Amino acid sequence: DGKITKGDIVKTPLKQNGDFRSEESINLLKESDIVCTNPPFSLFHPYIEQLLSSGKKFLILGNNNCCNYLADYFKSGKVRLGYSSNKTMEFCVPKNYIAQRERNGIKYSKVPAISWYTNLPVEQIEKLILTKKYNSKDFPNCDNYNAIYVDKVANIPIDYQGVIAVPITILKYMNKENKINANINGEIKYFKILGATYSTDKSDDVEKVRTDPRKRHTPFVNGKEKYPRYLIQLN
Repeated sequence: DGKITKGDIVKTPLKQNGDFRSEESINLLKESDIVCTNPPFSLFHPYIEQLLSSGKKFLILGNNNCCNYLADYFKSGKVRLGYSSNKTMEFCVPKNYIAQRERNGIKYSKVPAISWYTNLPVEQIEKLILTKKYNSKDFPNCDNYNAIYVDKVANIPIDYQGVIAVPITILKYMNKENKINANINGEIKYFKILGATYSTDKSDDVEKVRTDPRKRHTPFVNGKEKYPRYLIQLN
C-alpha cells in the first residue's frame, strides 16, 4: 500500500559491536534503500563520507556545527539540511545516564543545535527577506579573510558585491541549485556558496580570500576571534 507500518519493521540482531565500519554493518548498508539514523557525532564526518560513497539515500541527525566541515558537499548539492535544523531535540538515553526527565521507565535528555542532513529532495520553505544596506561600521572587514563579517543572516547587506562571512544557519535557505535564495526589494536574487571559514576547507574559492596563512580557521575581527562562518557572494 506504499505505507510503512509496524508490520514492515524488521529487526536485525547484530553479532558484532555495531560499528558502522564493521563488515556486518556495511552489508546491512548495501541492503538498504534509505538510511535514517542518529550516528555518533564524534564520527559524523567519516560516517557521512561512507554514506555518500555507498550511493544510498539518507536522512541522519547531527550537530549543526557539522556544517562547518561539509562545505564542499553543500556546494556540490551532495548534502543539504532537512526541514528541521539547529533545533533542540530530545533523545532516549541509557539508564546509567543523568537524564532531564523520565517517563515510563525511559530516560530522556535534550540536546541543542541538532539538524537533519539528507541527500533527499528538500523544498525551500523559509524565505530570506533582506533589507539592510552596507556600511563599514556595521559590517567590519575580517582580519584574516577578504570578506565582511555579518552577525545575523537577516542583516546581510543587499548592495555589497564582495565576499560576505555569514552564520552557518544560511544553509537552510539553500535551493535545489545549491544557491541561496533571497528576496531583495521584491526581486529574487541568488548568493553563491564559496565555502567555510574552517581549516579543512582548502577549496580555491576559500583560499583566494584567505589573507593570513597563520589563521586559516575562524574569522577574526579587530583582533577578536569569531564563530566559524560560511562565505557567500551575490551571484
